[in-house]
Amino acid sequence: PKADRTLPKPLTIDAAHEVIDRAETIATDDWLGARDVALFTLLWGGGLRIDEALQLDHADWPSPPVDTIVITGKGNKQRL
Repeated sequence: PKADRTLPKPLTIDAAHEVIDRAETIATDDWLGARDVALFTLLWGGGLRIDEALQLDHADWPSPPVDTIVITGKGNKQRL
């Protein structure tokens, strides 16, 4: 029989902060560090999958006074 596959575990708050801090320090350029910090913050803070985050573009960002982003995920399901 196949072995049971376990679901991935989320990062703890401390581990997430460590990943974000390291992303900035190991980058070769300042803009790469800023990009990586923004990406990891979005992934962890918003609970996004990598594919969902990478498919975002400037049209997806909210305009004031709205402060939510609509994410289209697997099966074209949308969530805020």
